[in-house]
Amino acid sequence: MANQANAAHRVFPCNDHPADKARFTFRITAPKSLTVVAGGLPGQRVRKGSRTTWTYRLAHPMATELAQISIGRSAVPRRTGPHGLPVRDVVPTADRARLEKWLARTPGQLAWMEKKAGRYPFETYGVLIAHATTGFELETQTLSLFERDLFTSDQLPRWYIESIMVHELAHQWFGDSVSPRRWSDLWLNEGHATWYEALYADERGKASLERRMRKAYAQSDAWRAEGGPPAAPAAADPGQPIGIFRPVVYDGSALVLYALRQRIGRAAFERLERQWVLRHRDGVASTADFVRLASTVAGRDLSGFLHPWLYGRKTPPMPGHPDWKQSEKETTKGAALPGARAGRHAVRYSVPWAVKPG
Repeated sequence: MANQANAAHRVFPCNDHPADKARFTFRITAPKSLTVVAGGLPGQRVRKGSRTTWTYRLAHPMATELAQISIGRSAVPRRTGPHGLPVRDVVPTADRARLEKWLARTPGQLAWMEKKAGRYPFETYGVLIAHATTGFELETQTLSLFERDLFTSDQLPRWYIESIMVHELAHQWFGDSVSPRRWSDLWLNEGHATWYEALYADERGKASLERRMRKAYAQSDAWRAEGGPPAAPAAADPGQPIGIFRPVVYDGSALVLYALRQRIGRAAFERLERQWVLRHRDGVASTADFVRLASTVAGRDLSGFLHPWLYGRKTPPMPGHPDWKQSEKETTKGAALPGARAGRHAVRYSVPWAVKPG
């Protein structure tokens, strides 16, 4: 399933909005030759004749766009994450050995994210690698969806693929556990996931966070002109049903977080991140909630600082970097990595700095 933003109602009746979360139990009946995995932990499995009914239950509330069910000829390798967390992945049976090197990275990525944002918020995690073309990866709750081609192509560097895995993992905190109150709050999801994606690459010595943010700053006005400011997205283009997944909500919103860290300092910023996901765990939160909490943690009113960053047509000056300028030569697409594809990959597989495979 790839329900983002509001396609879940095509599968089951629901109020298809991320602010309306619920607890889910899945019961799926399929031919006994197929393996069924859904979000959450497995329950009773009943075989009757040539068919099997599988049960999965999520222990935490979930938005409909994050529901995930896999039915196929799949292998389900299992391992253990931090604090004994059960980690289960779902991959095409024929690809299990080939994909193992990627699956083995997840426990370390979980440990890295816990150091940044606190304890993992759910009962299990894993990746679903599908032999399908979706046009994007997706942070479905407890079982993130990835296209097989991301891992089998030789056109993308290994560190970059790992950073995309961290992007979807970070969403389990930012977007899944803490969901947006309105669609205009989506920058809180994608900005944070892009932030940790970039931070992971930086800390692994593969791509400088500051250089990425400087390039994003140079493009920010163009992104805002195309898609609106981070917290006030423009309407969709004619003929397009959804217009919120634009560059400004990815690197353009990570840039807001970078500016905030520059303003309040690294220590306060890291406290804010942990308090944000702890205070709003299993709930929904808005941009106004984030501004209030940031002000509380910083010990001063930050609304005057953050409002232009979140709602302004033009990008404010970057604290600590008076030399950073907008560039008229930059495009709204950024410098695409080799292997970049259309659709949301134009964002996920496009970064505002050039890189060579390796």
